[in-house]
Amino acid sequence: MKTEITDFKITPDKKAVLYAVGCYEGSGIYDTVSRYFDEIKPEAAKAIRLYASAKCEDNRLYCCVSAGENISEYTRSLFDRGDAMKGLLADAYADECLFEADKVLSEEIKLMCAKQGKGIKSRLSAPDDFPLAEQKTVIEKSGASCVTVTDAFMLSPVKSMAYVLELTDDENIFNAQHDCSKCKSMNCPRRSAPYSGDIVSAYEYVPPESAANAVCIDIGTTTIAMEYISHGEVKKTYKTINPQRRFGADVLSRIDAANRGRLTELSSLVRFALGKGIAEITDGETPEKVIIAANTTMVHLLMGYPCVTLGEYPFKSEYLATSEQILNGIQTVITGGISAFVGGDIVSGLYMCGFDSSEKINLFIDLGTNGEMAIGNKDRIIATSTAAGPAFEGGRLSFSSSGSDVIDIMARLLRENVMDNTGKLANKYFDRGYKINENITVSQQDIREIQTAKAAMRAGIECLTDAYGVKSGNIDTVYLAGGMGYRLSPENAAAIGLLPKELADKACAVGNSSLGGCVKLACEGGLERIEHIRKISRNFSLASHRDFEKLYVEYMNFF
Repeated sequence: MKTEITDFKITPDKKAVLYAVGCYEGSGIYDTVSRYFDEIKPEAAKAIRLYASAKCEDNRLYCCVSAGENISEYTRSLFDRGDAMKGLLADAYADECLFEADKVLSEEIKLMCAKQGKGIKSRLSAPDDFPLAEQKTVIEKSGASCVTVTDAFMLSPVKSMAYVLELTDDENIFNAQHDCSKCKSMNCPRRSAPYSGDIVSAYEYVPPESAANAVCIDIGTTTIAMEYISHGEVKKTYKTINPQRRFGADVLSRIDAANRGRLTELSSLVRFALGKGIAEITDGETPEKVIIAANTTMVHLLMGYPCVTLGEYPFKSEYLATSEQILNGIQTVITGGISAFVGGDIVSGLYMCGFDSSEKINLFIDLGTNGEMAIGNKDRIIATSTAAGPAFEGGRLSFSSSGSDVIDIMARLLRENVMDNTGKLANKYFDRGYKINENITVSQQDIREIQTAKAAMRAGIECLTDAYGVKSGNIDTVYLAGGMGYRLSPENAAAIGLLPKELADKACAVGNSSLGGCVKLACEGGLERIEHIRKISRNFSLASHRDFEKLYVEYMNFF
């Protein structure tokens, strides 16, 4: 049993390519990036040379798919002339072509199996199922002479994949798809299963001894974190994957699912997870109260609020006020948000950091997928969000790492001239990647993911401070929220251009400030302070800033 495909009729979806670089309709960079895509698409399409093969041996199918060498050369040429954004788009275009070619091969294999009365038991990939070095054997047995393996165990051409399908006599089974449950890339474009990596919930707030009996909850898009507080002591913690992930890793996928009639199911899933977690964390006792902070979409899905306006430009919510509910039979407070993309989790973080009482101007940055940030003091706050993507959390990277490690690695590559300021690896590493150690080899694609996240965050910071009417020098403290911030080097963040250099010595990490704000609210009361933050805050759309698109493209470079 053998197949070889060289004639593909594939047209990658533009929306998917743009989303891969952190751009979606309604975002501030959409028009510019869309135009760039239209400019590079003809040449990128000509450079793609799709090939796929599969060959049976020892009750296994050895498979290989490649987009060819020319697309990597075209991508490199764009970087060489300083067109980093276009280079990223060409790279993402190649990925989409590769994924679509893999689907075509899968359909061909399905027909082959049907003729032989066979099924596919499982799909095996490196490095989880076999060592990277064995990719060479897989490629040889697949019959793909156009793909090789480098000394650093990278596939060449870079835009290639090699895997093994185990056959079974049960022709009703067909598990030929990429297995996301074993994938180390938390938000890889094909992910449909939960990620089981570490979850950090530390925060800076210290509960007083007078603290009430309460369960504090941070509902994230990916994870749910809980803490049981009693008399100033954290009695127990609980962390779990948000079960809504089966509907997609990002909020837009879940909004779409809710608008297609699955809202009740989405709500039931998260309520069941909360009930289970509360029972476990309190050993079956009923807490006096529950405090919840979550982004706006998660609140809608928790409460069963309609999500239509969340998924359509200009992205609005009618349910932003702080509310008191009875959930699972317990008095519950849900912190309110500022906008569709700046939710109660950010308000909770601002409350923990004391924005409602500060005379000085401070900057709050949540280094996560949605890239929320706010600037202000007790009198005025403006907030925004930018699609930073999952790279700072280790998502979509070929190596397993936390966000702070990613930033440190990028600073090192820049410092040692392994990578230039456009993000291009030196020629000898461009195709095979740069080996940091036995476990980490940084590829050009990894750098692409980090560039888009970094550019979005830095452009957002610049536009936000400008909109507030201050310079970076006027900012007193920069609060870096999120689990990755606990080990982040502000100096390295400034070295790669994530933070303005003048802010590096003003930065401090505050961890999971969303959860910390819930604990502070449970201990001190202060609903009026939460509402004060909401009332003095206004949402600022980066798309409306005259320089956002220009800055985004400019900060794609490292410096």
